[in-house]
Amino acid sequence: MLGSLYVAQGLPLGFSMIALPVLLRSRGMDLAAIGQLGVLLLPWAFKFLWAPLLDRWRVPGLGARGQRAGWVLGCQLLAVPVALALATLDPVAQYGSALALLLVLNVLFATQDVAVDALAVNGMRSHGYVGANGVQTGGFSLGMVLGGCVTLPVYGAHGWPSSVLVLSALIGACLLPVFALREPRATSAAVPQASLRRFFRRPGSRQLLAAALLYKLPAMAGYALVNPLLVEQGAAFQTISVVNATCVAVVAVIGSALAVWLARSWASAQSVAVLAAMSCAVWLAFGLSLRIHGGGVVVTLIVQSLSYLLITMAAVLVYARFMAHASNEQPGTDFSILYCAEAIANMLAHMLGGKLADTLGIPLTYVVVGVAGLMAAWWLPRLLCDEVQPSMGSDTVADMYAGGPR
Repeated sequence: MLGSLYVAQGLPLGFSMIALPVLLRSRGMDLAAIGQLGVLLLPWAFKFLWAPLLDRWRVPGLGARGQRAGWVLGCQLLAVPVALALATLDPVAQYGSALALLLVLNVLFATQDVAVDALAVNGMRSHGYVGANGVQTGGFSLGMVLGGCVTLPVYGAHGWPSSVLVLSALIGACLLPVFALREPRATSAAVPQASLRRFFRRPGSRQLLAAALLYKLPAMAGYALVNPLLVEQGAAFQTISVVNATCVAVVAVIGSALAVWLARSWASAQSVAVLAAMSCAVWLAFGLSLRIHGGGVVVTLIVQSLSYLLITMAAVLVYARFMAHASNEQPGTDFSILYCAEAIANMLAHMLGGKLADTLGIPLTYVVVGVAGLMAAWWLPRLLCDEVQPSMGSDTVADMYAGGPR
């Protein structure tokens, strides 16, 4: 059930970020206009602002399924007609309208993500959070691959309406299991007091928030330079937008599975720090290599894949800590705050990487990013301390990953 929901959430983003740029470029749209697709990431970075509403209120007519289950079904039911409406538009001549519908679609799935994460927090408390987050990260990445790489060939063969109908069918297929979703009564109660303020009052919240902002930032600053570097190396637009994005999504699926395996024997703050450090060490070595020998498209894609594999493994372990920290009363709000902090840090990392590259050049920026990442990784164990906070209700790190009473 969780897997199909996370796959559904990746579908519209994969369509928007993998297939649509190539489709629009093939029809002559300029890169500045295509760059406006970045607005579709905003709901995923700021969903914490409306997350308390999902912990407070039930959806009228669907509340009998449970507090969060009603939101999941409501969002999915709305998503299908919104996706179908896209098929009636010309994506170039009516680009503004198409962008607006895609934004609505991403708002719906970002909202659903709050509810699904809340279900995972409460539902997996006795089963373990690393596996749940392996499903989350892997499922979302698989959805991106399907949304981008299945719809693009359909567009090439049959045109825009058919490609959007395939996207709608994929969303609809993921909707079917949702009709059987029923939230346990013990976890389905609404919490009128759910708020952002309640999160910050809990012990350990600020410390974990700092970790969310820090652990991925240097690695993602390096990732932000990959596409500009590929342009400099003469890569075709399709290589950049499809091959590169697909490669990253597939690597994320693999990294999620490896993180679940790793957690069986080494699930600690040190493991997160080591993985984050290794990811940045890859960028450091790559920057030095670029300064000395230069590099080609294939090498850049391989290096990016290795760095992203390592940081994805770290992310799965970090998300497990996010879930373990989330309270029973407002799980969607608590997890969303931490998740969005990371997403906002990723946006800042892209801006920072670009600014540094303008000043220092891409090779030296990779060196700086690598060194900064190694220094940040040294601090991570202090922020992700293995002594579980009293508010978390468990006695050991193993309890935190395997679940336990609150």
